[in-house]
Amino acid sequence: MKKKNVILAIIAITALVFAFAACGPEKSKTLASPTNLAVFDDGLISWDEVNNAESYSVSLNGTVFTQKETCYQLDDMTKEITVKVVAQAEGYEKSPAATVVMPAQNKGTLSVPANVAISYNGLITWDAVENAEKYVVTINDEPFTTAETSFLVENLDDDFYFNVKAIAKKYTQSPASSTVTVGGIGSIKVTIDGGNEIMSGKTLTLRAAVTGTYDDETVTWSITSGDEFAEIDGNGVLTAYEVSSDKSVTVRATSNRNPAKYAEKTIAVVAKPALTAEMLEELSSSDKIAFEGYMSIDFYKFGKFEEFEKTVTYNVKTAMDGVNWYARYVDGSTGLYTGLYCKNNDGYASSVGVNFLNEEEYSPMLDNDGKEIPWTQSGLYNNFKNLTVGDFEFDSDEWKYKYVGNDADLPQKMIASANPYDFVASDLYLVIEENEIVGIFSHGEPDFTIAAGYKGYPALTVAVNAGDYVEVPTVAKYSHLPQYDEYYDMLKTAVSNMRSAESYKLDFQNYQYSYYTQKVSIDGFVEYVTPDHCFFTPYDVNKADEYGNLIYEYSGDDYGYKKTAEGYNSYYKEKEGKYVASRAYNADFSAAKPTFAFSEEIFRKIIVDPDDDSTVTFVVAPEMTAVASTLFYGMGNDINLYGLFAVSTDIFGNQIEDGYITNVTIKDGYISKAIFYYYFSYFYGIVEINYSDFNTVTLPQEAQNVSFETRSVPSSWTHPSLFISVPGEDSSSTAGYIEIPIAEYFKTFFGDDETAAAVPFFGKPLGDTFGFALKDVHTPGGQQTSTMSITFYYDVPLDLDYTINSSIRKVEKYLDSLGYEKNAYGEYVKGDISVVIRDVDLDLNIYVWKTVKQA
Repeated sequence: MKKKNVILAIIAITALVFAFAACGPEKSKTLASPTNLAVFDDGLISWDEVNNAESYSVSLNGTVFTQKETCYQLDDMTKEITVKVVAQAEGYEKSPAATVVMPAQNKGTLSVPANVAISYNGLITWDAVENAEKYVVTINDEPFTTAETSFLVENLDDDFYFNVKAIAKKYTQSPASSTVTVGGIGSIKVTIDGGNEIMSGKTLTLRAAVTGTYDDETVTWSITSGDEFAEIDGNGVLTAYEVSSDKSVTVRATSNRNPAKYAEKTIAVVAKPALTAEMLEELSSSDKIAFEGYMSIDFYKFGKFEEFEKTVTYNVKTAMDGVNWYARYVDGSTGLYTGLYCKNNDGYASSVGVNFLNEEEYSPMLDNDGKEIPWTQSGLYNNFKNLTVGDFEFDSDEWKYKYVGNDADLPQKMIASANPYDFVASDLYLVIEENEIVGIFSHGEPDFTIAAGYKGYPALTVAVNAGDYVEVPTVAKYSHLPQYDEYYDMLKTAVSNMRSAESYKLDFQNYQYSYYTQKVSIDGFVEYVTPDHCFFTPYDVNKADEYGNLIYEYSGDDYGYKKTAEGYNSYYKEKEGKYVASRAYNADFSAAKPTFAFSEEIFRKIIVDPDDDSTVTFVVAPEMTAVASTLFYGMGNDINLYGLFAVSTDIFGNQIEDGYITNVTIKDGYISKAIFYYYFSYFYGIVEINYSDFNTVTLPQEAQNVSFETRSVPSSWTHPSLFISVPGEDSSSTAGYIEIPIAEYFKTFFGDDETAAAVPFFGKPLGDTFGFALKDVHTPGGQQTSTMSITFYYDVPLDLDYTINSSIRKVEKYLDSLGYEKNAYGEYVKGDISVVIRDVDLDLNIYVWKTVKQA
């Protein structure tokens, strides 16, 4: 056993010795020196491959580089060159150097390249140099080598300079040619402007714009694809061939200054659409049909030459089912989206609405003569019914099918169904795309009445859809919400108590922001309401006390309404403290007070005071915000505007908080407070109204002393309260104007008593809403010069659709009854008297002048 252990130990020691030997350094092998190193007559250096060599270190007169190849081509043999080559590889010692010396073989210096030039498109050329093998073109100090006698500069955008040298292996390179400096042609860009489609058989003029070049903005036109469908001439006029289906062509505009720069545009070649009976059937098979699009009006100034001013666009959307018709559009006066509902009511077209008392109301639509319009003539239904392909003819200028049928009224009825705005259609076209009728188009007759001094050219473009999926909104009365029965009863009682209260006090506070002043102001009035008097005491607020309570600064310019034997008068206080009647009313005195004429159902949200369940706030449905106008009543539109234009969205169209949507709060059986938000064009704000002192209020001392000469409602221009203001002899004075009885002034203005007596008395249709009259100037329609006129201002009430249209129609109907005829400019003319009615910022202005005789 001992002998065996000794042997094993010897073996282990031996193995360990070998292990150390394996880990120790081993002397590397040395590569063999390259053999047969030689330089040939053409400058080629070569040597034999060395076993295990991975690369070779080549030294030319001390300049060393590494390569894998076993040869190298000399470009310059004009100097003596010592060539050394060493083989090298990983894990081997470098080989000894193989050396050879190549004697200088200089045959002389090459000539300078002559006739160096550059072409329009950047091609540099020169004459060949004798014995030259290559040429070096140096551009902005960067060399490029070529064997040719030309070189193309790819980038001509920027300024550059260049020269050319000739080179050969056994010759000294030539001196550089003279340096040529070239002005770059800039960063040329080419764009194509023009339509994106061309109708079959038509022409389209395209325009190319070339930028970034100094002296040449011309282009060459070509078609790169689709030349079987169109051709283009040198002026960019593209002519489409007749095609049976839609095609496309790609045109190219190439810069003549730099042909590498171009632009391309793909243009659709549109085939003539086909109109089929199936297309018409698809629209006529249902009573439900809808339109959506826009009406545009191009305005031109009157003058020797019509001058374009601007285009105004109105969005339109309508839907109908044969009985009901609905339109959504932007009201021009307020900028608010408005819904208009109409219905076939007993055979007549009537507008439909739900009033504040939650009752459905019908108002017959009237024609220009004030007559009710039968449903069959209104056009508020599907007018595609019974139309045939033969009723239409393709108009290649409009590229649409034009109605040429026998019903002369059809275009107007079709447009009436699609457009809620005034529009006199002169034609009707079908718009066809992808084998279906997708809409209609119409030009309107020129309109002189939209804006004074302008001629409007309207056009309507709308898409059409038909079928059961069309939704037709209809006016619906507000449903009674059983969960609110307890609170509705409380509100009903409060409204009844307000209407029957003999007296109470009303505090109207208006927080208003003005775009003109960029400031917030606070003002208002306190009104004392009694059985025979409404007394207003206006105030401003400029500061608050130490507890934050507003401090009222009363102006003393009191005004109000007072009961008279015939009805009641409105009155105001003059600077001297004297009260003067401003207007008479033949109506019950209750008409001068807030009406509280609304139903509890129009309030759709209830807020109960957590600390007092007898105090409840009712928030009106957003679409009924105008109920604010029944919560108070003031003299003139300036006050009532705030209520009538109460809204549920702010000036940016965002939903406002419930606290500012028109709401009323009741307490102890009466309405104690009302709040609402409003905006109108250049101002907006919040109104808060507080009611108090129910059946206990007494008039302040100053109201008890109000007395004035009562006024009666005028029945003719001879009424002593009616005056006109005309410039006085000293028009530069502070007074400036003098007042003359209107009837007396008519005789001077018209020159004879008979014409003066024939001036229509607008108080007959408008009641006592006369504000004032001024001597003025007016430009009659179609005229370029103004003429003297009389301007009558009437303070008429606003309609619930935010217009004064009902008052305008009353005057128009009145003039019709007197035999006046309406001309193309919307003016009413009879003999020597001409009249036009205008809505000027929701004020009714009536202009009267002596008829201008046409030359």
